[in-house]
Amino acid sequence: YKKACDLADNKAKEASDLLDTLQKSEEETSKYRHRSESAETELKTGQEKLKEFQDEMTSLKQTLQEKEESLTGVRTELKETQASLEAKLGHSEQRLTERDEQLRKLKEELSSATQQVASVMQQMEEKQDSLAQLWGQHDELTAQ
Repeated sequence: YKKACDLADNKAKEASDLLDTLQKSEEETSKYRHRSESAETELKTGQEKLKEFQDEMTSLKQTLQEKEESLTGVRTELKETQASLEAKLGHSEQRLTERDEQLRKLKEELSSATQQVASVMQQMEEKQDSLAQLWGQHDELTAQ
């Protein structure tokens, strides 16, 4: 009887230990299940955020590409405008040089013409003086 009681006590203790172990295992399982669910939720949230980030990156890449294409167009237009302005400037500088040369020639011609006019004026004054002397001599001869 005593052996049976001891055996029953041992079996009851083993059963109690097994129940305690089972309860601890269930608690641990519940904790891990909760952690697993939290991790899955965080993983889904992380995946959603990653997808949002990837979508935003794709959008930003597209915008960047569009801006680069626009910038390339603007640069090309700027180069064309610069080339056109440089050509016009070169043409204007050439015309200015030609005008300066024409002006220099006109000044030379004006200076020469002024000198000729001065010379003609001097000759005319000399001729007038000679003519006045001749008239004076003529008047003297006619008066005699």
